[in-house]
Amino acid sequence: MADLPPARIPVIIGAGQINDRPADPDAGLDSFGLMMASLRAAADDAGHALLGDLDWLGVTDQIHFPDRDMHERLAAALPHAPRHREITVLPDGEGPIQLINDAAIAIARGEALVAAVVGGEAMRTAGQRAKAAAARG
Repeated sequence: MADLPPARIPVIIGAGQINDRPADPDAGLDSFGLMMASLRAAADDAGHALLGDLDWLGVTDQIHFPDRDMHERLAAALPHAPRHREITVLPDGEGPIQLINDAAIAIARGEALVAAVVGGEAMRTAGQRAKAAAARG
C-alpha cells in the first residue's frame, strides 16, 4: 500500500452504531431504518456529509427483516446513489469483514473514493413485534 497515491490508501474515517430499544415494538426501527441511521451517524462521526459522496455501498443481508434488494433501497434513499452497490449472499458474521475488504480493494484500485459498509440486524424489534402479534392472537 505504500506505493499507492494517498487518495487510494483505504482509511476508515467514520463509524456509526445505533442501539434502538424503545418500549413500544412498533416504534422500533427495522433493518432499513437502522442502516440509514447508522450511515448518518458515520457521516456525523467523519465530520463530513459523506452520504452524497458515496460511490461504493456494501450491505449485509439480515435475518429478521430480510430484503435481497436492501442495497438498492438504501442507494435510492441516499442523496446520490453509489455507482457500486452489493449485498452479502448470507446474513453471517463473515459478510461485514468481506465487504470491508472489498471496499478497501475498490479504493486501492481507484474504482471508488468513498465507500460505506452497513448492516442493521433488528433482532430485538422483530422479536418484540412477533411476541405482540402472538398476544393479539
